[in-house]
Order: sequence, then structure tokens, then C-alpha cells
Amino acid sequence: MPYFSTIHRFHYTEKVNEGPIVLMIHSTGVGSWQWKPYFETMPSRHCITVDLLGYPPSDTFSSTFAIEADFEALGVLLSQQEKKVDIIGHSYGGFLAMQLAKKYPSSIRSLLLHEPVAWGALFDGNRIDLQKEFLALCDRFFQETSPQADKWLNVFIDYWNREGTWIALPERTKEIWRKQFDKVYAEVKHLCLDRTPLAYWETIEHPTWITLSKHAPAHEKEVCHLLSTTIPNAKLIHHKGGHLAPLTHFSEVAPIVEKWSKDQLS
Repeated sequence: MPYFSTIHRFHYTEKVNEGPIVLMIHSTGVGSWQWKPYFETMPSRHCITVDLLGYPPSDTFSSTFAIEADFEALGVLLSQQEKKVDIIGHSYGGFLAMQLAKKYPSSIRSLLLHEPVAWGALFDGNRIDLQKEFLALCDRFFQETSPQADKWLNVFIDYWNREGTWIALPERTKEIWRKQFDKVYAEVKHLCLDRTPLAYWETIEHPTWITLSKHAPAHEKEVCHLLSTTIPNAKLIHHKGGHLAPLTHFSEVAPIVEKWSKDQLS
């Protein structure tokens, strides 16, 4: 299996090709496998997708590790490339992609972000109602010092999907979430407490596509709208599905990925 190392060891999957590189960053709770079906939509591209810390077979996450370990690892991977890289990121992966664009602007050519979770932007908008709702949601997420995995995951999974989703999951799927719970919880806490101001993202000059699904939570819809009007070269693309559309609505998202990839080559 291919790995690269920082102070941790990270597994990655790639489709080797002579074309420009696309780095694909997965969302919370999933893993690099979420992007493998999209390799076929970019036949002329060299595709790389990384398992972030805590997602097997990358190193196990521990609360003694800083959440920034993912960002540092992706920065190392970028530094190893000879030419500019296009980046795709989903949710937490979208947030990491935006941060990479800020820190390594000369290493990146363009971004495709599916519902990047940049909650700090929400507090620079004028939707006071959504801000209050979001803070109430955070209270639910973090009301217990040592949360019980199933109880917490029930709230988290249902928020991004619909009520009853966690209960309806197959037991084998629940067990995967339980095993990754410590990292999932750390990612969510990091994102929910983030207060990076909206203006911070104004200096991202890369062409940026932001995709937004029909059934995304209202807070996330607002964040995507705010980002799309703040990042100078951004455009917002609507499609069917929900926050997990890259997984559940491949037929909707794949044509967008394919068109984005071709546009960057033209």
C-alpha cells in the first residue's frame, strides 16, 4: 500500500496518469474510498485521494494529536508535486482545501468544493435566526464532556441527513462510525468552534466551484451562498441530493466533476 509520512503515516490511493494532478479530500466519517468512483470521470488526470488521520489504513487518531495534523500532511503532499494541483474537497475536506489555498496559493490551480463547512462565515452574515439555531445545535453536540458514541452520532448523522437516519443504518455501518468516533468528534468540534471571518476567504483567487445540494441544512446553504459571493472567482452550482450527494447521488455530481476537470484543462 502507498503511504507518505509526517509524524504520522498517511495512506493514499492514486490513479497514475501523465495529466495534471487532482487531489481529492474526503469528508468527515467516510475515507478516501468516497472519491475512487470519480477517477473514471477524469480519464486524463492523475488522481490522488488521501485517508486522513484516524481513517484506516492511515494512522489511528488520538486526542493527544492536534487536528491540524491533516492540514500539515496535505501540505507535505502538495510540496512534493512539481506542478500546480487542482483540489476537490467535501465538507471537512472542503474546509481543508480552502485553508490549503490560503497557505499554498502558488501550489494550487483551482478548487471544487462540495458544501465546505466554514461555519465562521455564518456569523458574518445577516441571518441571526440561523446563527442562533446553529449555536443551539452546538450546545447539543457538546453538552457532555465525555459523550456516548451512539447518542452523539444519532444527533450528528440525523442533522446532515434526516431524522431516523442513524437508527436505520446497518449495524456494520454503525460499527465503522463507532470505531472512528474520536476523530469524527474532534473534526466536528474543530469546525463548530471555528470563527474564521468571512473576509479571510476574500484573498482566494483560484477559480472555485462550490456545489450545493437541494436538501443541505439551512446553515450550510447560507455558508455556501456567503462563500460564493466572497471568493472572487467562485460560482455556486445547485444540484439534487443532500450533504452526502457525492456518495448518494453520483449521477448528479459526476457530470459536475467531469466538466470542472475539463474546464481546468482548457
